[in-house]
Amino acid sequence: MLEAIANDLDAAKDAGRARRYVSFAHLVLDGKPLPTLADAERQLSEALALATGAQVRLEPVESTATVFRLDLAQLGWRTRDVFEQIERRRSVGAYPLRPFDLLLLEYPFSTALPDEGTFAKRLEPFLARKNQLRPVPFVRGDWLTAALVSGGKPTPLAEDLKSLAVLEQALARGGALPVGPPVPRPFGGAPFVGTKRADGPPLAPLSGWYAGDATSEPAPFVLAAELVRDGRAVKGVTVDQPFKFRVSSDRRVFLTLLMIQADGEVRVLPFGGGNVLQPKVERELSPGADGFVISGIVTGGPAATEYFVLFAAETELPLPVIVQSTHTDRPVWRFLLEPTAKEPFDQNKVVRKVVPISVTRK
Repeated sequence: MLEAIANDLDAAKDAGRARRYVSFAHLVLDGKPLPTLADAERQLSEALALATGAQVRLEPVESTATVFRLDLAQLGWRTRDVFEQIERRRSVGAYPLRPFDLLLLEYPFSTALPDEGTFAKRLEPFLARKNQLRPVPFVRGDWLTAALVSGGKPTPLAEDLKSLAVLEQALARGGALPVGPPVPRPFGGAPFVGTKRADGPPLAPLSGWYAGDATSEPAPFVLAAELVRDGRAVKGVTVDQPFKFRVSSDRRVFLTLLMIQADGEVRVLPFGGGNVLQPKVERELSPGADGFVISGIVTGGPAATEYFVLFAAETELPLPVIVQSTHTDRPVWRFLLEPTAKEPFDQNKVVRKVVPISVTRK
């Protein structure tokens, strides 16, 4: 697969900036009947068409037709001008994130390629951060189909991507910018896949919007988290009702806490007492003595679900980068907890917990 991709990239005039790859090779198993890959290819083409509104033609890049090329320009997922970075709830400028990167944030089958290898140097420019957010040479075709379509309808992730394609078209025309996908926006819920693989250590989807809990397997340490009110675990609160976030671990770890509102807005939540959690000592996180308070329902309805995302590691992590699309209303939000040259960390030593909270008016 890597050889086929490297050969195809060698022939690309733009160094592969508009090319991405999907593979069905993992469906071909030793000692098992050959699958009908034509059906899998057709299903993916239909899913891409439904998610983008474009007629998609998959291009095989090798003779067995198990590895295919995607054209980001054809899909409307190429531009890096649709997101801006948010700090303290204000834009601080454009952030170079392509719509296709949203898929890479969710992808649960990523593995780190060896630094030295037959194709490492040939793939290095393609996998560089300035080209794509995560160093993923290809995604599984059947995973991509399921990520875009469920029950014959576009998934929320597909809605995000389609809204970004429409935004890309508006920017190219210089016309009025559109609104984003409908709210409330779902978060989390996807099952975690974190098994060890023979081809390299897995890269957990720590920044996945639709992923749930995430870490490598086995987990580097045990982390527990729940919402409490007056010392008792709760699943929900009413507006203006204080609560706290109880955490514990079997190791000394550093904590980072995010909140995802029902409309998708992402906030870093400060809490008192420092960000170090001592081993085997329960602690209730809170910005003050009373606790966290949700003062309203941002979607305007009688109830909503919001989410806490807790990151823990034995070494201090950088603050996640928060980005939002440039839609005029209802933007697509994301947070990015990814190693960079300036702030490297081992993704396999981070544990992510997602805790939903139901909020009602009464």
